[in-house]
Amino acid sequence: MNFDQAIGCYHLASQLVAATTLDTVFEWLGTVFGLAGAFLLATNSRYSRQGWFWFLTANIVMIAFAISIRRYGLLVGQIGFTCITLFGIYRSSKTSLPDINRRLFRLR
Repeated sequence: MNFDQAIGCYHLASQLVAATTLDTVFEWLGTVFGLAGAFLLATNSRYSRQGWFWFLTANIVMIAFAISIRRYGLLVGQIGFTCITLFGIYRSSKTSLPDINRRLFRLR
């Protein structure tokens, strides 16, 4: 192996490590943000609405992750989750959760 080949192998290896590290960061950030959003919604407290924004952040990060690893099924799923999250943000900003419960029980 000559010097140019050694430099080429080193450059390729460093790019592989950098890509793997970025993918790992996206993967774990998306997971942590998603879990935080789920926890906030599950508390059914005054902070529950913020869970939707944590979900939105998780969706964006996971979309970047899916693109970076070229997994298009994951990408389509995350786009769908993003639409659902945006609908949740719209609904939670329009009506508070206790108001929704009162309206449901009045209808029955």
